[in-house]
This record gives sequence, C-alpha cells and structure tokens, in this order.
Amino acid sequence: MILESTDITHLDFPLCDECRARLSYDVKPTPSQQCFICRGMMEQIDEMTYVIVERMASYEFETFTVGATLKPSILDRDDYIRSKFRAKGTRSVKTSLTTQLADNICKRTKKKLDRTNPDITVLMDTRFGSCEIRSRQILIQAQYTKNCRGIPQKDTTYDRHVSPRNSGCDIYSIYGIFQQYLRNVIRGTDFCFVWCGGEDATSRVLGEGRRFYVRVKNPQRRRISHMPETKDVQFHNIRIISSMPARMPTMRSEIRMVVRFPEDTPVSLRSLHHMDKTVHVRDQAGKVSIKKIHSIHYRRISHASLQVVIDVEGGIPVKRFVSGCDVWPSVSSTLQVKCECWRFDFLDIKYY
Repeated sequence: MILESTDITHLDFPLCDECRARLSYDVKPTPSQQCFICRGMMEQIDEMTYVIVERMASYEFETFTVGATLKPSILDRDDYIRSKFRAKGTRSVKTSLTTQLADNICKRTKKKLDRTNPDITVLMDTRFGSCEIRSRQILIQAQYTKNCRGIPQKDTTYDRHVSPRNSGCDIYSIYGIFQQYLRNVIRGTDFCFVWCGGEDATSRVLGEGRRFYVRVKNPQRRRISHMPETKDVQFHNIRIISSMPARMPTMRSEIRMVVRFPEDTPVSLRSLHHMDKTVHVRDQAGKVSIKKIHSIHYRRISHASLQVVIDVEGGIPVKRFVSGCDVWPSVSSTLQVKCECWRFDFLDIKYY
C-alpha cells in the first residue's frame, strides 16, 4: 500500500529513512532526529549482521532463517503509526528488520534462506543486542558389536582417557562411547538414544551387531566422520537419516546361552528337541506377546550345564526364557528341572 505524500511528510513524528520507505514510496528527507518508531534500531542492521555472522561461523549449515525479538514499545509505536495512517497493508517493523537481516546474511555467507525447514534458526534479540542460534536436530542410525564381556549398553558416562581394563574404572558403556564420539564430531547439546533391544553387560554382541538410533539436538556439525575402531567395541553403518522409523524394525536373533542346573540331577536333553516353538511372554503390565523359535540346538558341556543355541524372534527375555519366570514354555519347564542362564551371547541379529 502507498500512502499519499501529504500523510507522511506532514507527520508530527520524525521517522528514519527505513521506516519511511516501508510506509510510503513517496518520501521526502527528514531532519536528523531519532526515529519515533524504531529509535535508531533500523540503522544498526549492519552491526546486527556482524554479530549474527560471527555466531554462525561455528555452525555447519546450508540453509537458515531469521527471527527477532523487539521491545514491546517499538511494536506499539509501529502499530500506532500504521493504524493512524491506514497503513495496515505495509510490512511491520519486525518483518522489515528480519528481511533485511536475511538479505545481508545471504550476501555475507552465500547460504540460502529457508523459512520452512532450515538447518539453523537465528534469533536476534534487539533489546540486548544478543544473538541465539538453534540448529535443527539430526537423526543418526548405527549398529554396534561387542567382542568382550563387561561393557554395559547404557547408564554410564565414558571417559575416553580411561581404559576399562584399568583398576577401579567402571565408567564404560556403549552409550558413553558413542556419546563422546558425537560430542567431538557433531558437537550437539543433548543426545537421546533409542535402542533396538538390549543385552547384559556380560553378553557379547557379534555378527552384524545391534541397531540403535540417536537424536542429536542443536548440532554444530551436520556430517559424520569415520569413527576409530577399538578392540572391544566396533560401530558400523553410521549414517544420518531423515526421520525416525514409524515403528521399530522386526528382529531375528541367534542367541547362544550357557544353562546351568543342579549337580547330580538326571536331565534328559531329548525333550528340548520336542519343545513347543511358540513361546508366550508376559510383561510387567500383564500383556502377553508371542515369540517364535525358528530353531533350537543344544549339547551338554558338563554334568551340570549345557549350551543352547536358538534362532528366535527379537524381544525374547533370555534369562526368563531359561528360568520360566512369566515365560512358557521355558527351558526349565521343558527339562522339568530348575535351570538358570549363566551367560548368553548374541551371535547375530537380523533386521527386516
């Protein structure tokens, strides 16, 4: 909307060139006075641009958008002038500010403006001259294998300077190792892990490994570099994905377990061969799920223990499958003797 020149040029309020230009295309020079609307804010756009570009330098991005917080008094005066002279169709002072900041940033950084799904969002607070940058989260998918026992999946923080073999060191986990890697490479502020199943700290995870996802908030980097392998833990297929899967992938696990039972107990292993291949599992809420055993192999390894290898649907509680706690049939019920799972390893995990 273009105001008549008489509306603008006979104002009782001085306006800066920027505010006059957005309110009317027919403008005349104004005496050198502080702008009634912005109080000189629009004349500081170059300084704001410098502050923003300096903050953006630590972020890796291709697209951005700009927002701003203004003093309420500036917004009130802008609304008053636009209402008084019927200029409601013109750009507001806030829109004018963010538009000019975006143009300046594009020229300085050679990056693109994207108001829909930007890599970073710049929030300029003109009240204090401060700038906040929020980076769009990234999602990472990866898999890990464990070649040794004694490494938990989660709950601890990893110190990369301390070896798990050192005496007195129990601060070591899959979660901690990968989180430290992300802190060094991605430099995010918060990490949310989603695991596709779990295992005991004493269990090994072999084959293709166990899959997991990480949501990284406010990352400074948006690319993944190679992660050095260690003797104990390896991470595979690390990649950035566009979104989390609608549901967790279907898993099929090959598990080897060592089962113990009381000494001098006559046990016939032949009954395992005829064990029902449909296993019912009751969770803490009382809900029963069904897991299918595709194959089961076994052999006695001592007078009080045996080795069992099962190919089963993912999600079966291994120790409870042996003991029979809210799982039926179980190894204990099939052999008709109280058994316990001494330890178990995941030989392979397939995802579908």
